[in-house]
Amino acid sequence: MWRPCGRSPESACAWLPKQSGKFVVRDWIDAALLAWLIAAALALVIGISVQLAQQLEPPQRRARRLIVKAAAGNWNNLQVSGTFLTRPPPEIGQSAALETLDLDENRLAELPPEIGQLGNLKYLRLSVNELAELPPEFGQLSSLLSLKIDRNRLVGLPPVICRLTRLQSLDLSWNQLRSLPPEIGQLAGLEELDASWNPLARLAPEIGELKALRTLSLRHAQLTALPSEIGQMQGLQSLDLGYNQLSLLPRELGLINLSALDLEGNPLIWPPREVISKGTGAILAALREAAGPPDLA
Repeated sequence: MWRPCGRSPESACAWLPKQSGKFVVRDWIDAALLAWLIAAALALVIGISVQLAQQLEPPQRRARRLIVKAAAGNWNNLQVSGTFLTRPPPEIGQSAALETLDLDENRLAELPPEIGQLGNLKYLRLSVNELAELPPEFGQLSSLLSLKIDRNRLVGLPPVICRLTRLQSLDLSWNQLRSLPPEIGQLAGLEELDASWNPLARLAPEIGELKALRTLSLRHAQLTALPSEIGQMQGLQSLDLGYNQLSLLPRELGLINLSALDLEGNPLIWPPREVISKGTGAILAALREAAGPPDLA
């Protein structure tokens, strides 16, 4: 019979532990512990692999997956910002329970018509994108309270904007708007409006119909004149007209009890500089007392 290295079977196996009852129990415990450690290690590796796969997933695909998941799960809040998304998928219209939607800092060039199906949406953020227009279905967002669409490429607002009758805050700053539509005067509940950094040049007289407006920012809007109807905005408290091309202020502005008026950077002739230097109260008093601006002809 073959023997390794000329040794007997007994001497070859002499290094093995004796198979007493105590040693058998210990071996079973060691084996079970080893199996548990292997299973735990495998679970950890699988978990790390899933996390890495999610992190390496292309941002646009991840954004679309989140939107579809939100629709299926009836989410109330959805944030999909910084993902380079160019167009939300049609499934976004199935998120009927959404109340807050954040699509900031993407590359949105258009919005799908299905966005009009978000009837419960209250807060919508579209800042820092590439939107040049809004779809007609946008007017169906009848529950909307706040809309931030600053830092886009908007050249105009659709007339359907007037249907957002519950809107309280509207940020249109840093776009390419050349005018605000007359329909904006129908936003009866609007309290805050920021149209700064747009080449507006003039304002539609209908802006005076915004009776609930408290804050109006028109900084760097290339304005050359203000409509007299601005005096109808009796609720206005803060008005920022900094860095425009205004040479005259309408006396009707004095009818508003403003707490803050910024006229910095305008080539104003009337009211005179000495009055402007005394602050908001002096400016409004001068406007109220004057019969009208001087004839500069």
